[in-house]
Amino acid sequence: MRAVDSDLISLKDIEEEFINNCGFVKVKQLLVKGPSGKLYLVEGDEGIRTLHEPYYVECEYGTDAESESDNSLVDPGSDIDDYNFDELERIKMQKSMKVNDNLSHYKELHMSMTFKDLDETRKIVNLFALANKKSLIVDKSDTKRLRYKCIVGCPFAHLISLVGKDPGFKVKTLKIKHNCESAFVNLRATISTLAQYFKSKIQNNSKYKLKDMRQDLRDHFNLSTNSGDGRLFLG
Repeated sequence: MRAVDSDLISLKDIEEEFINNCGFVKVKQLLVKGPSGKLYLVEGDEGIRTLHEPYYVECEYGTDAESESDNSLVDPGSDIDDYNFDELERIKMQKSMKVNDNLSHYKELHMSMTFKDLDETRKIVNLFALANKKSLIVDKSDTKRLRYKCIVGCPFAHLISLVGKDPGFKVKTLKIKHNCESAFVNLRATISTLAQYFKSKIQNNSKYKLKDMRQDLRDHFNLSTNSGDGRLFLG
């Protein structure tokens, strides 16, 4: 938001913008840039209205990092100038991920990813594994963490865990490189994952049949399929 009357700015609205549109789990701090170019750490609506420059502010920065300061001036020469806006853009893209034919929105994982719970984590990782034709293995799973690995000898590793005392989960470890071949049998192609993949196809095409499902899995993900009793089998 640029050139906005400070009386019309609500801290809650700004926080919701970062959470709903940028993928943040929680906003702990808000940095506001005044007309002079100085950055201020703001808490509450009054924090915006009591800035030294009285009329307009530019809201350009946001972070969920901890700070020991309180409504104090933030040094413009600090690390905040190095804030990674490419990473922020990737977070925003995560919020708009759609399931399409080749799962192109699920081709990549990155360290900035956050998840509201482990169910969402499993959904995204399963679709990632399917999109990349890799049969990832659950190496460890409990209420606080979820760790994936690939076949023996492959360096891929992915660990997601709780974010301290805050709600939600984040990526802790990500070794994205694979040295293995494409999988023809994929452990992550679960019933729920395939249901997500086929949902829109079935809704948009009443003539979409079981043979079409098998053909799509072969064409897009190299999955071998076996039929029996009118059902879809993998393996």
